[in-house]
Amino acid sequence: MRKIFLFFIISNYCYGVTVLLDPGHGGAFDGCVSFSKKLLEKDITLDIAHRIGALLKKRNITPVYSRTTDRHFNKQLDKNTHFNPDAITDAQEKVFYTHHLTTDLTERSKIIKDQKPDIVISLHANSGSKAMRGFELFIPFEKKFSTRSYILAAYIHQALAHNTEQDWLGTMGNLNIRDRGIRQARFNVLRNLSCPAVLIELDYITHSEVEKNFLSTAYKQKLAQIIADAIIAYIQESKKI
Repeated sequence: MRKIFLFFIISNYCYGVTVLLDPGHGGAFDGCVSFSKKLLEKDITLDIAHRIGALLKKRNITPVYSRTTDRHFNKQLDKNTHFNPDAITDAQEKVFYTHHLTTDLTERSKIIKDQKPDIVISLHANSGSKAMRGFELFIPFEKKFSTRSYILAAYIHQALAHNTEQDWLGTMGNLNIRDRGIRQARFNVLRNLSCPAVLIELDYITHSEVEKNFLSTAYKQKLAQIIADAIIAYIQESKKI
């Protein structure tokens, strides 16, 4: 019995690891709007970030957040400011919006770096045509390839590809058409970090079925569990290297 108990402690050992969860958008910046406009990206990402954080905490991993409420980071904007980028048609207004969004992202990135996390996970939802679906992951695009970020992304990618709703092609089931893969990008929140970082686009909320998924508490909890389990698996494997 004692040996079994010791094994349980060792297998769950993740002390001393801090994971920063970055719920995309917030405050003045709604992000994507869902199919029937029932959901906003900023609310979905915050909800799932809290769920992932709670699951990590149960495994002795310290979750920290870029934001824990519906807020933005641009101090030039008051809390009542709100942008609807889809409704902006005037060129000057678009420049004004882009300026404030860039400032917001820069401030968000500073907050992420200042917390000195061991891992950064940025959560987003996508938009596109009403037919588009699928998840995709991004790692930093920098001069030196981020191997640790890629390995972390691979853990999350594998978990999402095999544990979420699937749509397979081919007799061997070797192509999941909702799997949009792992890519590199120069997103602000991924730049100049000293730790592995992955940005996850959870799915296209402009698709009617995807919107239904994100209206379900059970689905959001399942998605959080998949991502949390992948992060834990990466941490445990990293400690063996």
